[in-house]
Amino acid sequence: MEKEVTAQELKENAKWIADKFSTEAFKFEFELTDFNHIDQLIDNFHSQINELDEATRTTKSMNLTVLIGSYLGEAILNKHADATWVIEDASPSKIGSIYIKLNDEVKTWPFAKAYKRIVDKTPERFTNYAEEVFEQIKTVHNQKVEAEKAKAKPFWKFWDKK
Repeated sequence: MEKEVTAQELKENAKWIADKFSTEAFKFEFELTDFNHIDQLIDNFHSQINELDEATRTTKSMNLTVLIGSYLGEAILNKHADATWVIEDASPSKIGSIYIKLNDEVKTWPFAKAYKRIVDKTPERFTNYAEEVFEQIKTVHNQKVEAEKAKAKPFWKFWDKK
């Protein structure tokens, strides 16, 4: 039986990426700028992986997918206080079913994106994906602020208890 994945493990995976690949010149800090470096890391991975046998390639690709998906998800969580991991099926073979919920309408799947970029070798960069998600986060935040403003009483009605 497979060991279930937890949100804490995903957080630890992301921290491992930040610790392992940070240098004096560049620190991984769960920011948009990190994703240029992640794209470079994956490009280097792709250039080296072809020399390995199929089983090793598959294992290394899936491991990197989990680590990068975790990092991407934690970067999103750091940008949006209300975002949460949703783990519908916690078995490692179902990692694609794990997603980030920004609100009831907006969800994003960092592991699916990582899988496409690393295993399927799609050309779309993480930087583009991160920009799109971070823009969604701004939109969700602005909608929340506007909704709260709409609920608030005008300052001149401070005496009104309704």
